[in-house]
Amino acid sequence: MRPKRYPYQKRPADKLVIPEFKKRITLEELLESIFDNYRKIHFSI
Repeated sequence: MRPKRYPYQKRPADKLVIPEFKKRITLEELLESIFDNYRKIHFSI
């Protein structure tokens, strides 16, 4: 087995995986931002 030069190599399958992964991250960030804003509003009142 050759040592891998790059920890991440793009493969044809990654083109299908990456968009879903990005959607998942953005949804989590969106939920976190909503909860953070709710806490700020809730505790500021």
